[in-house]
Amino acid sequence: MSSSSAPSETPDEALARFDRAGGPVDLTDVAEALRAGAAEGEPELWKADRLAAEIRPYPGNPSPWGGYFGPRFSATYENGEVVDSPPLAAVDADVLDAWRLRADGLTTPTLKAHYADLIWDLGPKVLAGARREPHFARLAIDAYRTASGVPSEQRLHAFAHLRRALGLAIQLDDQGLVDAIRTEILQLHGVALVDGELWWQAYDILTEQRKSGLTEAERAQLVADLETGLAGYADAADPKRFDVHFVERTGERLVKHYRQSKQSSDEKRIHAIIARAREHHASRAEALAASSVLNDSMESYRKAGLADDVERVRRLMQVKVREARDQMAEISQEVRISFDEVEAFQARIVEGTVVDAFARIGAEFMLRRAQLEEQLATIGDAAPLMAMIPQQIIGEDHVVATVGSVEDDPYGRVLRHAHFSLSMNTPWLGWALEAAIEHYQLHAGHFVAWSNRAGLFGDGALLSDGLEAWFEGDHVKAVHVLVPQIERGFRNLMGLVGRPTSKPHPKFKGAQVAVTMGDGLYSKETVAALGQHGPDLAVHLATLYADPRGPNLRNEVAHGLLARDQMEQQTVLWLVQTVVLLGLWRAPGAAAAGEGKASS
Repeated sequence: MSSSSAPSETPDEALARFDRAGGPVDLTDVAEALRAGAAEGEPELWKADRLAAEIRPYPGNPSPWGGYFGPRFSATYENGEVVDSPPLAAVDADVLDAWRLRADGLTTPTLKAHYADLIWDLGPKVLAGARREPHFARLAIDAYRTASGVPSEQRLHAFAHLRRALGLAIQLDDQGLVDAIRTEILQLHGVALVDGELWWQAYDILTEQRKSGLTEAERAQLVADLETGLAGYADAADPKRFDVHFVERTGERLVKHYRQSKQSSDEKRIHAIIARAREHHASRAEALAASSVLNDSMESYRKAGLADDVERVRRLMQVKVREARDQMAEISQEVRISFDEVEAFQARIVEGTVVDAFARIGAEFMLRRAQLEEQLATIGDAAPLMAMIPQQIIGEDHVVATVGSVEDDPYGRVLRHAHFSLSMNTPWLGWALEAAIEHYQLHAGHFVAWSNRAGLFGDGALLSDGLEAWFEGDHVKAVHVLVPQIERGFRNLMGLVGRPTSKPHPKFKGAQVAVTMGDGLYSKETVAALGQHGPDLAVHLATLYADPRGPNLRNEVAHGLLARDQMEQQTVLWLVQTVVLLGLWRAPGAAAAGEGKASS
């Protein structure tokens, strides 16, 4: 229905206009009509109408108010203050009385259901000690059921109306009413199935509501309908109907059903269907998209227990990844930095003693997790679509990692943003080290003395070899010596803060092996033991050394995956910064004063 309204239209007139229409009513249109023309001194009834229009349902999830209805908008500020618009405090006894008049007086089902449901849901939250009013729950149920049967009502809305009606009937503990509504949902499902749309709605509604009374026969029929839909959408011979997205959505529901039913063979069968559909979809896509889909297909084949297909698709994916790399174009952006800015920065780095300089290089270039998360939130507000789109990291011939959306994979996004931050800070790190070396006439021994104050690197001989290689410009040697030493230093730091540095061998009983850097960085207990800046050190080291969503230097070096042209000055700068950073941590009981005292 059109949301247009006369400029001088009152809430009474607007509601009467929607009520006369008789057909489906979009509550967004009602809200827009009631939002206009508010004035001082208007009747309380009209204020209650405008408030009702601003309160929206939260189907499937509890609202910020803990029920079905909640504010149109809700925000939480950094200090923990929650601001709702409108606030629940705006609803009082007078507002509830006004809504009762509307619920009993309106005739259009959607409007009647909205007002009656508001009273049932919010009444006990507004009036202390008040009981729910079953009359209005039943009024809402009847109106929702009527609205779902209006011929011109959109089918998605019809399912939504019946979903809420079922939920209310369950709250009333009226099994006869529950059974009647379930029957209506199944009837609507039959119509939707014939038209080939929203075939999953009935299954979702009736299986999510544990007290829906769904019989085994009805469940079996819904599962059979999902199987029929899956077979049709997975048919590669019918390009007009084939749809990998519907295959995935339907398959996810069936996998969950068969897992709960302990039917492992059927669960694997569905995974195989999804895998084949993904593989077929990849065959019709460009190389970059195909490599991503094939990665998902390979995972589905693995869950299906089809090892030969996993290996076959892995080889196919490697081909597509190579093709994708050839198709990629470099994207660059010029950043201008003046000589004056660099000179001022270098002057600040060398203010005070050499200890101050080491502390600044270690601490100021350490990533800060809270800052990264704050920057991500700002980026998400400015570019919400980019925040939603998953990312893939492509290696030489394989997908290195997949990073989900900001909402689904927040830490993955933090690590990707951390990697970007490191690259942007690399020139500044180079200028900082250059200034310190020149100003204090430093050599490798100075770096070793600072970094090994707590004995993290044993006698420091290998650390010295790696730093000497850096000074001499032998970056290949520096990388191969310093990366293992950094892992050694972090493991010894774990020991200093009381965390274990070894673990049982995964294959040989009674044997122990050293914990890896990743073991420590992804241990909440270890991060906490590192103190106030444990989360910062963890995200810094994980990004550089121990996670495929960053440079992953430890793994790349250990497995011979780091190319020679990647063992360059920019890489070694961050290795040097890391050993300097580790020098900031002292053994428990170390003197608080003296040159070891450094604060980030």
